[in-house]
Amino acid sequence: MDDTGYLLPRIGTLVTPYDKLEDIPRQSSLAADVLGRAEVFPEYAPGLATIEECSKIWLIFLFDLAKPVELTTTSLEDGRTRGVFATRSPRRPSRLGMSAVEVVSVSEGVLVFQGVDMRNGSPLLDIKPCFEC
Repeated sequence: MDDTGYLLPRIGTLVTPYDKLEDIPRQSSLAADVLGRAEVFPEYAPGLATIEECSKIWLIFLFDLAKPVELTTTSLEDGRTRGVFATRSPRRPSRLGMSAVEVVSVSEGVLVFQGVDMRNGSPLLDIKPCFEC
């Protein structure tokens, strides 16, 4: 287990301009020009090799401050009550977040991206290429 109590290893930290939860856009397309960084821990940095060949990637991170879990929530888009799995709410049983972002640059374990919709300091769990985005 890592420091979050989860079995998934933390591979780095997301650095974004959003310290307050209420300031974070609901999805990355609403902040397409906003820059963020994925600071990958040195032991995982070799995994970034050739990632710059991907125009878009998925960042998988932890909603580490989200609580309590809400299995139903009111949608901000249309005001309807929906199940959490039909929304982008961070109050999920797994607390996993996933955002499709554009790769800007990669250097020495730091991946710069556009399309920020996550909190500054969020634990980064994985990065995957986004071929269908």
